[in-house]
Amino acid sequence: MSNHVTTYRFTTIAVGDLPYPQGLGKGDHPELEFGMRRLLGHRWEDPAANERLFWTPRYQDLIRSHLKPYFDRRGDIVEVATRAVNGAHASHAFNRDITGTYAEAFTQYRCGIPSLDELIAAHGPVIAWWILDPPRLFWNGRAMWFHDGRHRLSYLRSLMQPSDPGFPVLVELSGSAIGAVAQ
Repeated sequence: MSNHVTTYRFTTIAVGDLPYPQGLGKGDHPELEFGMRRLLGHRWEDPAANERLFWTPRYQDLIRSHLKPYFDRRGDIVEVATRAVNGAHASHAFNRDITGTYAEAFTQYRCGIPSLDELIAAHGPVIAWWILDPPRLFWNGRAMWFHDGRHRLSYLRSLMQPSDPGFPVLVELSGSAIGAVAQ
């Protein structure tokens, strides 16, 4: 969290409009990273290469074998995502541009949302976490990419896009041209 001033929007994006990941497997998922590097080679971190191969059986098998068990332990990700969207609507700043530092934007977003303890009591810790810390995307006016959340959103996309590409997903957008993104 820096003092850099930018524009933020806590909003929903259709699952079919999410960016494709760059580098699945980083951090908590080393076996997934190994499999993705074998599948994608030197283009492992290239969103275009991930998009091209995302719906292939090998790519989907990697998601099912590595991300499904990881996220299923935390509950049904479709239900979690749905309830996070519903919970975020309590924010007075939901779907509004907020220009300032991240701390200022987060403070405005939190206005109207129950406290962490109340969120956990009402929804459980996983949904509370998604409401308070939604996946972070950056938008520069031409392209969108992940700051955080590529694993959970890739798993959610794998489940939902074939049957409901318009499924809404709570995200935090940041960038200089947010107004051009879905209103």
